[in-house]
Amino acid sequence: KSQKLERAIDAYENMGIDKVSPSCATYRTLIRLAAEVGDQAVLQRLVTDVRNDLSCVPSHATMVEIVSAVTLLMGIESGAQTLKDFSSRFELSKSFFETLSETLKSKKVSVSSFVRALEREC
Repeated sequence: KSQKLERAIDAYENMGIDKVSPSCATYRTLIRLAAEVGDQAVLQRLVTDVRNDLSCVPSHATMVEIVSAVTLLMGIESGAQTLKDFSSRFELSKSFFETLSETLKSKKVSVSSFVRALEREC
């Protein structure tokens, strides 16, 4: 998987060189790969790129996946910061928060700890 991530990141970087903006689905795939191989640096860069790419409006499912990946790989504080960043740019519904809560629970993340971290961020 590490080689697959390297090839995907190379293709992603070439998109930037060619001034091609990746789709939200491309970001989601790359973020999933980075999380699977445990590459925090790549994950952080991709999350920053998604946040700064005004042409990308990720679906709620994509944002749930991103926040949960960041939380699992980089910790609750980083996950809460990512959610705060998304909430400042995108409208998030009650169902988004319910899905995020269920996803975090399924991955054995303490939702109450996540909420406390989010409260500290806000």
